[in-house]
Amino acid sequence: MANVKITALTNLQSPADADRFIIDDISATETKSVTFANLKSQIDTIAIANTNTVSSNVDAVEARRVANIAGAVSSILTSDLTASRALVSGSGGKVEVSAVTSAEIAHLDGVTSAIQTQFNTITTNINTLDANADANFAQLDANLNVLDANADAIEVRRVANVTEQTAIEARRVANVAGAVSSITTSDLTASRALVSSDSGKVAVSDVTSAELAHLDGVTSAIQTQIDSKQATITGAATSIDDADLTASRALFSDGSGKVAVSAVTSTELAHLDGVTAAIQTQINTLEANADAIEARRVANVTEQTAIEARRVANIAGAISSVLTTNLTADRLLTSDSSGKISVSTLAPDDVGASLGNLANVNTDFGLLDSANLSVDAFTISIGDLTVFDCLTSPAGEVDAIDLVALS
Repeated sequence: MANVKITALTNLQSPADADRFIIDDISATETKSVTFANLKSQIDTIAIANTNTVSSNVDAVEARRVANIAGAVSSILTSDLTASRALVSGSGGKVEVSAVTSAEIAHLDGVTSAIQTQFNTITTNINTLDANADANFAQLDANLNVLDANADAIEVRRVANVTEQTAIEARRVANVAGAVSSITTSDLTASRALVSSDSGKVAVSDVTSAELAHLDGVTSAIQTQIDSKQATITGAATSIDDADLTASRALFSDGSGKVAVSAVTSTELAHLDGVTAAIQTQINTLEANADAIEARRVANVTEQTAIEARRVANIAGAISSVLTTNLTADRLLTSDSSGKISVSTLAPDDVGASLGNLANVNTDFGLLDSANLSVDAFTISIGDLTVFDCLTSPAGEVDAIDLVALS
């Protein structure tokens, strides 16, 4: 075993009493052994002794503590108080719990002065209120007695008034005994026609005011008017008593004298609107006027013909051929076989082409000189012409250039 470390030895979990522990006895400088039983016995002896010592010390400490805390709190040093109770001082002057719970004592929260003093003040006030109430009730009783007396007097007067009103109503009914007596105390049904009842009094009928209004405008007895009406339709209207007419047509009496529709539409008939006299008479008058106008027109034409004849007769010269009609435009004029003005087939632009280059006007038109000044080549009087062309040389001759310049 000397060659094995103690830390390497196997741990003995449950040693037996005979097992031994190796102990190094320092005082003897030698190694010894002790059994587990001896070791336990020694430990128990030591533990008991220590426990006794501790207990003795605790008792001594408690004795000193009790001796040191001897006041009111000494009653609650070793035990708890009853929970949620108010604390009081007991007969021995120690802290004790009372029967008052913490919830009950919480009701004192907010108290600002001695509760009994407040109770006493409240009691005094209540006594004062009681006294005042008694006085008020006494006054009320007195007032009620007065009211009762007044009510009795009022009732007496009311009964007297009712009796008087009954008498007045009896006199009123006696005084109003005619037809109106049925409506002196109540209203009639609204909006109805009034009639006289079996007793001759005013009453309402089943006829409404709206129905009664339909009589407005009636000028004689309705039944008489109804009785006077034809019982059956026998006249011209028999042709239309059971069927409608063709719409929008003019009516006429047929061969049997009955109402019938014509081929004339209402639109055509409307053209008669505004007519102020017999249409045929107006047509005859218009035709007579038209005939008279036509007669005057024919007379005027005849007269115009006569006037034209006289006008033509008065204008019998060459110009007479152009008095009533226009000439053909843009033509040269000639005289016809009757000596009247006529148009030729030549236009003004055709003059140069027709005449060509007139080298000697004497050849075509005759010599135009001082010896021949009365008429030109067309035997038209020319008056006292002294210049015949626009050239100064040769004098008295006209060539093509002159005609072009004058065209």
